[in-house]
Amino acid sequence: MLGSAAMVMMKNELRKSTTIESLTVHAPAEQPSNRFGMVVASPSNVKQLSSYFDGNFGESPAVCINPSTAYKSSSIVSTVTVGDVPFSRVTMQETTALILLMIQKSHVPHHVVTGNLDHLYRLQSDVEFKSAYEGASLVLADGMPIVWLSKILRLNGSDELSERVAGSDLFWELGRISQSHGVRIFLLGGVEGAADGAKEALEKAYPGCDICGTYCPPFETFNTQEEQDEILRRVRAASPDVLLVAFGAPKQEKWILANKHRLGVPVSIGVGGSFEMACGIARRAPKIYQQLGLEWAYRLMQDPARLYDRYVRHDLPFLATLLIKTISDVVTGGRSNTSRNRHAFRLGGLK
Repeated sequence: MLGSAAMVMMKNELRKSTTIESLTVHAPAEQPSNRFGMVVASPSNVKQLSSYFDGNFGESPAVCINPSTAYKSSSIVSTVTVGDVPFSRVTMQETTALILLMIQKSHVPHHVVTGNLDHLYRLQSDVEFKSAYEGASLVLADGMPIVWLSKILRLNGSDELSERVAGSDLFWELGRISQSHGVRIFLLGGVEGAADGAKEALEKAYPGCDICGTYCPPFETFNTQEEQDEILRRVRAASPDVLLVAFGAPKQEKWILANKHRLGVPVSIGVGGSFEMACGIARRAPKIYQQLGLEWAYRLMQDPARLYDRYVRHDLPFLATLLIKTISDVVTGGRSNTSRNRHAFRLGGLK
């Protein structure tokens, strides 16, 4: 394996990368046989990293020792582009494993976004929101329409998304790895009482999980410098491994992008209404709605006054347009939707 990695480097088939202390990730210029690029590590980390990937993903990237510092890091996860947004081609299990890798092996802050159809609609005109997506270490397919569109694009010979990875489900999975791996989680945002209620729900479901803090910033004073300083003070004092932010999109993604380098937190994730659903303030759609991609319809029935414009006037027409464009790309033999530069997950946080 090391020999083949050396040959790849000698043939200049790797993109340029900068070493991130003991761990750097490279992506071959040509698509490799598996879903991962090349991990570059110090000699002491090679066996550990190979075991990590084999145990969590059933396959391991090539490993190269002591690379030249002339190379810049890329990624280890391939992406599938839907609606001009590259989504990470990962399962839920792989997502939690990669988040653990970010916590344990990376020395820069990361953020994860959970994309759905409404996000795609907003990304057309919101430059700051788009920057949050472009800077994300993982872009997860939160909505079933995203997964279905990727399956249509598969007809032109490209890859499809592995499965839906919903933020509301990831919330519980993070509680599970907190219990099993000691990951410290801070819950920030939600309506009054939701974060505390979500903390109780996680601790009941996963006894021993480490929810190291909760805070719901007052809406009236949220934008003041005093309140922003208070948020940062509370998060830093708790020293979490994962910060779950429930301000709603796109507010939470923009806030994370603006503050992640000041928080001292390895991984930050926007989770929308997950706190309210976890503690019972809001009801999540039954499984059948989730499987049919109709979770939005269930939410619309619960809060039509707030959600009618979002779902009916904006998202549904946008879905129709996106579906027509997707089918047209397949019929005309348009571009492959599989990213070759694998930029979805950057341990070094570099583009």
